[in-house]
Amino acid sequence: MNIYNHIEQINSNIPMAISVGSFDGVHLAHHQILQKLAQEAENIGGQSLVVTFSTHPRAVIDPDYQLKLLNTIEEKNQLIARFHIDNILYLNFDKQTANLSYQDFYFFLLKHINIQSIVMGFNHSFGKNKEGNFNSLTALNQNKIHIINVEQQKIHNENISSTIIRRHLQNGDIALANKLLGYSYSIAIKKFENQENRTLFSIIDHKKVLPQNGTYHVLIDQMPCEAVIKDTEIIIDKKFDKDLYSLILIS
Repeated sequence: MNIYNHIEQINSNIPMAISVGSFDGVHLAHHQILQKLAQEAENIGGQSLVVTFSTHPRAVIDPDYQLKLLNTIEEKNQLIARFHIDNILYLNFDKQTANLSYQDFYFFLLKHINIQSIVMGFNHSFGKNKEGNFNSLTALNQNKIHIINVEQQKIHNENISSTIIRRHLQNGDIALANKLLGYSYSIAIKKFENQENRTLFSIIDHKKVLPQNGTYHVLIDQMPCEAVIKDTEIIIDKKFDKDLYSLILIS
């Protein structure tokens, strides 16, 4: 999978099926989009391209909101790669980008990318004031490019979205969050103190969503443990030799 940080790096001679979005969490609803995107790339005899952002748009549009994310960029890349996506493009999202109309953003992409198909989530919106959506883009496009609207995804009448998953995690409802993600949520941690019968860890990436303070069932190096999460500190009643671990939340 090719990862680009500048749109000029995209080969404009290659037909592309694209999907645009933050893809935070790469959850079950995203899975449907990515599967359709890979299928569309095959249909057009070209490649698939995820267009996403190096900074989450909400962090720019609403800087006072303390946004926590489900994935680091590295995690997002790994999760997207599972769907055999050919390319990821990370665009810089700043105030200038936030003020682009959906028409200007669309034509900006067309200028640099040989777009043949666009795959969109059912409620995806983009551009200034979120005026770009499936209907407005379809009208603007006038059937020149195949635009596919992926239906809303639910599990047991529960909507699947990054916002809902963040809320479940923050409320400590790990099992439901994992169900909507389609995988078990993980946090990178670093050992900072060994005590007699326990180990203290700190969170490596403070932009990640953390569950509310409490005791959780986790896996560390595939070993079942109980972890006490207290703010950004994690206490586990076992001794660990290495400094860095991935803590997988089970329940």
